[in-house]
Amino acid sequence: MQTWFITGASGGLASRIIRRLLDRGDRVAATVRKPGVLDDLQSQYGSQLWQANLDLTNSRQIAEVVERAFLELGTIDVFVNNAAYGLYGAVEEASDRQIEHQFMTNVLGSLRAARAVLPFFRKQGGGHMVQISSMAGHYSIPGMGLYCSSKYSKSRDSDNVAS
Repeated sequence: MQTWFITGASGGLASRIIRRLLDRGDRVAATVRKPGVLDDLQSQYGSQLWQANLDLTNSRQIAEVVERAFLELGTIDVFVNNAAYGLYGAVEEASDRQIEHQFMTNVLGSLRAARAVLPFFRKQGGGHMVQISSMAGHYSIPGMGLYCSSKYSKSRDSDNVAS
């Protein structure tokens, strides 16, 4: 049994990974932006699933949630940095606030989450970090320029081991 910490657990790839991990008997610390999204899994898997609300634009909350997960679960073997936000539309139509939110979530939030986890990995003597990105980090299509550019910075590191 391993313990996993997964951000952005409310849908897509993360929800499939979480179900698979829980089915095989692993523990999962899952973070979501909207409370209640994982309640069906919680009722099915009980204490195997640890949940917390996490907004990656809130650096203080990132640090608090990561610390609480390690304190309550003891050890986390694998950190999956999955959370992201998609802003779609023409670049020139996006407001400064929307653009800042895009990069605060996908770039700075992701980086802050990794930085919050690394000291705990060092303290426990190791752990694995998996950085989820997107094919959109390697190409851009009309209407996705801002999202693609925010994913490019995440696409360079994929599976790193902290020691």
